[in-house]
Amino acid sequence: MSVKTGRASGVANVEIDYSKCIACGKCADICGGGLVGAIFKENGKMIVDQKRHFGCIGCGQCMAICPENCISVEGRTISKIDAIDFVEDPKASYEEFYSMISARRANRNFLEKEVEQEIIDKIIDGVKQAPMGLPPSDVEILVLKGHLKVREFVTDIINAIDHRKWIFGRTMRFFFRIFSKEFSDLCRTYLYPTALFYIRDLKAGKDGLLFNAPLVLYFHASRYADPADPFIAATYAQLTAESLGLATCFAGTSSNFLKYNRKLKKKYGIGMKDHHGIALLIGYPKYKFERRLRRSLSKVHYF
Repeated sequence: MSVKTGRASGVANVEIDYSKCIACGKCADICGGGLVGAIFKENGKMIVDQKRHFGCIGCGQCMAICPENCISVEGRTISKIDAIDFVEDPKASYEEFYSMISARRANRNFLEKEVEQEIIDKIIDGVKQAPMGLPPSDVEILVLKGHLKVREFVTDIINAIDHRKWIFGRTMRFFFRIFSKEFSDLCRTYLYPTALFYIRDLKAGKDGLLFNAPLVLYFHASRYADPADPFIAATYAQLTAESLGLATCFAGTSSNFLKYNRKLKKKYGIGMKDHHGIALLIGYPKYKFERRLRRSLSKVHYF
């Protein structure tokens, strides 16, 4: 039984060049531990059986791990040419990586400078390396490039907020409280007053939603995807952008109003049933932060 996603169905074809295969078994171990995957070892030989479990889902792990480069996977959007040999590029150490992520701050102050297409392409290349629930990735990106496009999107979203702000008002909060005190409190202390701020700012010619960012990437994915996939992809985009010296900030409000707005989904090419995602604001930083800030988690529990 093959796994269907928004971009693929059926199984990917797996071929092994037995003239080069040394039957080391690494491909079987990486393919479901040799127990549930399409590749397994039998009588000292690597065997492909598409009837085992889901068959080949096209993850490409076997190609990536094979020391003899003798496995070819074709289908479900992957092919042999997608297996690229490592080069001896220096990898970031833990100290270097931690230095970057600890220096990162949510930055909503951008220069007027546009983000070049070459830089956008690099960010998207970084996103392509993000893990996903099932291959191939069903994540899609809406690219809002330039202040005019971002401003049009902001206007559409805030008008939608204005139309639906009653949902977070006093009457509805009373009913919400019956089912979720936490959500009712969130409506009272954050969602409703924030909606009013957005509407006020738009009328004054200001952008309180996406802060006049020169580039916004909105991540979403089909219903076949894991709901976490757009958020993981957005995180990869953020880290890639930060490595390129750009300022970033996540903005989740717009997704809540896109989710139920068929007109806006159609306008911006978002699937009607897609998992709602998140917007990432990107631009050249207007200010430089002078110091890091310590952060904390709610709890770390070892069991």
